[in-house]
Amino acid sequence: MPNALHADLVLKGATILTMDAKDSVAQTVAVKHGRIVGVGTDADVEGLIGRGTHVLDCRGKTIVPGFIDSHTHNTLVGEFRYSFDQLNTAAELNPTLDGLLAKIKERAAGVSPGEWIGGRNYDPNAMREGRWPTRHELDAVAPLNPVLITIRGGHACVANTRALELAGITRDTPDPEGGVIDRDEAGDLTGVLRDVHDIAAKPSWAMWTLS
Repeated sequence: MPNALHADLVLKGATILTMDAKDSVAQTVAVKHGRIVGVGTDADVEGLIGRGTHVLDCRGKTIVPGFIDSHTHNTLVGEFRYSFDQLNTAAELNPTLDGLLAKIKERAAGVSPGEWIGGRNYDPNAMREGRWPTRHELDAVAPLNPVLITIRGGHACVANTRALELAGITRDTPDPEGGVIDRDEAGDLTGVLRDVHDIAAKPSWAMWTLS
């Protein structure tokens, strides 16, 4: 009968990044009932090895604690945060479309023609008007610059005409798989794009993360 103090599994001869406060590196980890019961050198964990313990020689391979992806889009957040200075278009700061468009117009006046103007944290449902700005409204305040305003959550955005042209999106462009290019009743582009990752990844749009 296995000893109650012995581990079920011991991984030895590894490079174990413990991620503790000292960033300690260990050699061996012991596991019992799915929980870690010992970490250290081979000698430290030797006493936890019994007749029923499965011992695996990792031959120097690296072991790290489990990483839990809580759907935070860390890479995307870092890209947005450090690529260029985007406007914070949250409704808490800009509750009306007139106020939002005024901020975009002010930004356009301070950048060179052709330079991207980006915005983040937009929530059309939280705006007083309860909607997105249209591409024509964006054109009116930034006629010489591509503009891209991204919804809070990242699954939709609104672009002005210049940005759509750079992406090669026209009224005849079919919806990409899993995405929607919004059109009005006449079939013209509104500027709103929903889950159009394949299109937004085109080289012509890569500029907006590098401006």
